[in-house]
Order: sequence, then C-alpha cells, then structure tokens
Amino acid sequence: MACPLPEPIRMTSIDLESLEDVDDIPEAIAFRVNLSCQPREIWRQEFDAAYHRMRNPIKPMIVVEEQTLWVAFLPRYVDVLQDYFNFLGRVVATANAEEARTLEIHYREGRHEPRDRFREDLKRVRMPD
Repeated sequence: MACPLPEPIRMTSIDLESLEDVDDIPEAIAFRVNLSCQPREIWRQEFDAAYHRMRNPIKPMIVVEEQTLWVAFLPRYVDVLQDYFNFLGRVVATANAEEARTLEIHYREGRHEPRDRFREDLKRVRMPD
C-alpha cells in the first residue's frame, strides 16, 4: 500500500538479514534499506532523478523495490558507508520535496491548468536550426 498523503518517506532501518551476492558485480554485497511506507510511482521517479543528478563520490547500483531500497555496495568502500547513507538521506528528502511540489500543483490547480500553462510554454520554444 502506498504512503498516505502527505506523509514524507523516511529510511527506517537496514535489513541485516537481506545480505546477498550480486550476480552482475561479483565483489558487491547487496542489502536492503527499509522505508517507512511504499513509495508512489512519482516518488520513485523523483528518487531516481535525484540519485543520478546529485553529486556523491560513490553511487552504487540502487533500486526502489516495494518498501525498500536495494543497494549493491562494494565492501572496499566501507570507510565512506556513513557518508553514503547521509547522501541517501538527502536524496530521499529531495524526492519527498519534489513529489510534494508536484502533488501540490495538481491538487491546488486542477489537472488541466498546469497542462494549459505548459502548452503555452511549449509554444514559446523554438526548434534548433
């Protein structure tokens, strides 16, 4: 079940029993981070966009799966593990903020007004030569 609105999603714990090998990356160990509730699709998209856009020295493969984050981590980077979790916290906060902003626009203005405004914005776009 998806998170109730407008509850932001939080990382709640690390599933220490979920450690597993990663077929595509033999030296990696995957683990799961539990989330406070199951994210909606828009949150998943915002999370993925923020994860790829925001800067961090390491970015292991990560997938939002139901109510968890599945992370394939290389143990040789254990010295920056806490920094990575701090980064994940910023990504989660960004996804929460972007989802809230999107939902606010849809609920406040109705579904057609943003589309109509965007249509006007598109009319001003010039195609490159």
